Amino acid sequence: MNFVKLTRVRVANRKRFIIFISIVSILVLSLCIKGFISKDKDLAINAEADAKVKDVDTAKNTNDLALEKEKSPKGNQDKADTVVNELNDNEAQRENGQEKVPNEEAPKEEAPKEVQQKGSIEIKYDYNKEFQNCVFFGDSITESISYYKFVDESRVLGIKGLTSRKAMSKLDKVVEKGPEKIFILFGMNDVIDGEGTFIEGYTKLIDALKERLPNTKIYIQSILPVDDRAKKRSGNLNNPRIDEFNRALKEMAEKEGVSYMDVAAVAKQYGDELREPDGIHYKYKFYIVWLNYIKENM
Repeated sequence: MNFVKLTRVRVANRKRFIIFISIVSILVLSLCIKGFISKDKDLAINAEADAKVKDVDTAKNTNDLALEKEKSPKGNQDKADTVVNELNDNEAQRENGQEKVPNEEAPKEEAPKEVQQKGSIEIKYDYNKEFQNCVFFGDSITESISYYKFVDESRVLGIKGLTSRKAMSKLDKVVEKGPEKIFILFGMNDVIDGEGTFIEGYTKLIDALKERLPNTKIYIQSILPVDDRAKKRSGNLNNPRIDEFNRALKEMAEKEGVSYMDVAAVAKQYGDELREPDGIHYKYKFYIVWLNYIKENM
C-alpha cells in the first residue's frame, strides 16, 4: 500500500517536473529568440548609420579633392589645357570655314563703309599737353578751340571776322608766344573778296611769319566747307567757290615751302551733322575730329 502511494507520488512529481522544465525551456527559448531579433535590429540600424556616415565622408572628401585640384597648379593646368584645346578646335574649324564661337553672341553686322571711313569720334589725346608749344591762329572757327576748353586760350589767337589781310595786325601777338608750331586757318571771311586778294594777303602773312619766326613750323589749313544755310550770310559762301580757294591755298603752300593740311576733306566725311545751324560754324564734336587729325598729321 505504501509502495503504491509512493509510486504515484513519484509519477506526479515527474510530470510536474517535466511541465516545469518545459515551461522554463519555453521561457528561455523565448528570451533567446527575442535577444537575437533585437540584436539583428541593432545591427541593421548600426549598419545603416555607418553607411550614412560613410556617404557623408565620401561626399566631403570628393568636394575637398575637387577644391584642392582647382587650387593646385595641376588643376590650373587642366583648365589651361581645356582652353588650349578649345582654341585649337576653333583654329581647325576656322581653316575649314566652320568656326564656332561657344557661349557668345552671333557676330554683329559690319557698319556701312561710309561710317567706317569716318571713324568714331573720341578724345584720343590730352590736347593741352600735345599742343602746349603751339599756336592756333585764325577767325571765329579757330576761337572755339579755346571756347570748348580743348586748348588753353593763351595758345589760341582766334578773332571773329578776321581775314588773312587783317591778320598782319595781330602778328606781334603771335611772335610774342614764340611757338614751335603754328596752325593757321583763314578764308571763310575772305571768300567774298576774291581769290587774288586772298592769296596775296595770305602770302604776305606767311612771309612775315617766316622772317620773324624762322624756327617755327608753319601749317596752312584748308577752308572748311559750308552748307546751303550759309547763303543767308553771303551768296559767295558755297562749296564750289571754297574748293577753288583751297586749290589756290595748296599751290601757295607748296611755293612757300610750308605744310598744307586738308581739314576740309575730313569735315566732308561727316556731311552737315557736325555743323551749326548757321551752316558755317562747327559743333563741339568736330573739334575732336579736327584736333585728332592735326595731332596725327603734324
